Amino acid sequence: MKILTIILLISLILIASCSNTNRVIITNSQQKDIEIQVNLAITPQQKQQGLMNVSNLSENQGMLFLFDNEDYYNFWMKDTLIPLDIIFINKDLRIVDIIQAVPCKKDPCKVYTPKNKAKYVLEVNKDFAKDNKIAINNSLKLLINS
Repeated sequence: MKILTIILLISLILIASCSNTNRVIITNSQQKDIEIQVNLAITPQQKQQGLMNVSNLSENQGMLFLFDNEDYYNFWMKDTLIPLDIIFINKDLRIVDIIQAVPCKKDPCKVYTPKNKAKYVLEVNKDFAKDNKIAINNSLKLLINS
């Protein structure tokens, strides 16, 4: 019985340590921190899939795309079911563009390109930026679990 209890405690500790979430904290135009829990898109497959076929995104939830270098990364909404704000972030963790994107069910789909180069791209629900007073040049903190 004692061994079973120890195994159970170790399992709970492992589950708790694995449940840490990745977060983005944006300091908005009113100097208020807005926290967003994010899923990461790191691999080419994850970046291609993005939020395709996702029918619901919680209020403070999103997807963060991580790139190796700053560039003009294009995004489209093929098979994306919900409208999004696409927030482009440079290497200095400053917002360089915010674009509202609408779902696209069939080709040709509009391609969304930022005005400035970005290293990170955050997708959240449409109007998230406006509702939270997030603007170009606001700063971010990335809390990524390794």
